Amino acid sequence: MSRWVVLPGAVGDQREALVTALREELAVAGPAGAWTVLPEGDVVGDVVGDPGEDEPGPDAVVRLVDAVVLRELGAEAAAHPALVRTAAQWREVMRAGPFAPGAAGVRQVLFLRDAPEPRLRRALVGRDWGGDQVVVRGREVYLRYAGTVEGSLAQHGTVLRYLDGVGTARDWDTVRAIGEALAGALARP
Repeated sequence: MSRWVVLPGAVGDQREALVTALREELAVAGPAGAWTVLPEGDVVGDVVGDPGEDEPGPDAVVRLVDAVVLRELGAEAAAHPALVRTAAQWREVMRAGPFAPGAAGVRQVLFLRDAPEPRLRRALVGRDWGGDQVVVRGREVYLRYAGTVEGSLAQHGTVLRYLDGVGTARDWDTVRAIGEALAGALARP
């Protein structure tokens, strides 16, 4: 059995409706095993089947999450697909965080579906982002904003365009909360 997290794409301010819909849908149509929906709409679960079985775990949940996002939030939000990371990959994301605990500013991680091409990564990292910092490690982009995200040159859409990528961001408090959920007990539907 392995543990994983599914991160819905663009959720915006409609989290509460999405969380409610995800809980209802997973209770009815989710794969066997244990899972929980976090306040941000992220789904943490355990894979109980083999990849060759009808319910492979995270892949089934990704499809379910994408369908719920489309139904509840519309086509614009659904254009940003859900992503999956294993518990081991999540621990590495937390370990690899380049900013010191308590560092000033807003800290976020932009999770990418695929690792960026080296030339695109170099162009992103080599750019002057004002007072913000951008660090790429594998399929994650670590962002530290000196001010607000909204006033930054390194907003998520801009970074994704530089990398020609698909991704979704979480603030560092949410990254830590998901890490705790991945290490804890899950609900049994």
